[in-house]
Amino acid sequence: MFGNNWFKKEKPLLGSFGSGASGFGFSRKKRPLKINLSGSYSTTDDGDYRIVEWSGGGSVSIVSYSENASDNNVDIYVCAGGGGGGRNNPSNAWGTAGGGGGGGVIDAPGYDIRNLPTSIPVSVGGGGGGSGSTPSPGGNGSPSVFGTFTAIGGGGGRSQNSSTPGGNPGGTGGGGAGGYRCRGASAGGFGYQSPPRSGAPSPSPFGQSADSITYGYGRNGGSCGNGSASGGGAGGNGSGSTYGNAGGGSGRSLPAPLNIPGTRIFSGGGGSSSDRRSSSPGAGGSGIGGRGSGPLGPTAAVANTGSGGGTGNGPNGGSGSAGRVFLRYKFQ
Repeated sequence: MFGNNWFKKEKPLLGSFGSGASGFGFSRKKRPLKINLSGSYSTTDDGDYRIVEWSGGGSVSIVSYSENASDNNVDIYVCAGGGGGGRNNPSNAWGTAGGGGGGGVIDAPGYDIRNLPTSIPVSVGGGGGGSGSTPSPGGNGSPSVFGTFTAIGGGGGRSQNSSTPGGNPGGTGGGGAGGYRCRGASAGGFGYQSPPRSGAPSPSPFGQSADSITYGYGRNGGSCGNGSASGGGAGGNGSGSTYGNAGGGSGRSLPAPLNIPGTRIFSGGGGSSSDRRSSSPGAGGSGIGGRGSGPLGPTAAVANTGSGGGTGNGPNGGSGSAGRVFLRYKFQ
């Protein structure tokens, strides 16, 4: 009665528009980098980017990489603990000890995280203790680690009357000691985070990876005259002074994308003490390294900046401070 047209099969209406969201002119957003974080950390979001700051140990676990290759490039900043300051012999008026070196720094902007393991350990190095007696040097800082990146702890400053010349080597070097055993020949410790100055033992005694050196910053400690020397920083060598008031080597700022909020500086070298020929102790590098001992005594490095401690003039040397680890990545 109705004919065969009643049972005629037609194409679905969907076929005339295409299937899926893309058929209506929409494009799917590519999957971002997905990671899981653990440990002692805090986060700050800046638009599509997340900044992670570790104050203690932890880890990063890669869940999935971004489908957009360039979004797997992250910013990494690692600072080790600073070295402790040396100690003067209070009975010796001529010459003083060396300041502690700042912790080594790694600054790797735009690093492809796919070059690292999918499970990335994180550790934050503590500062070295100041010398408690002559001729013992200040203690070296401890290393900070992000995956295969290792920032070396700062070298401890040499104490006065030490039979061993020179400050301790480290990520940045400790200062050489002054006084009767110095006589201009006590060199600062070598900074091994970046290629050290000529004459440093090779290979590096710290065995860091190639990338840790390529992206590394760490300068040498100062050499003494007949006075003292300061610790090196990530941004500048330590210095020497005839009258025992050498200022610490300068630190290195966080790069602009990581400076949320404000400007932060890490790895300043420790200043040296004044001897009896000068009442002005050496300042800490970049205002974050410990000040050398004067009428007010030595100071420890500013907390959580990976800086070196100042030298002690009778009292113990100042302690170095703990470092930090940072990661910035595009999370959405």
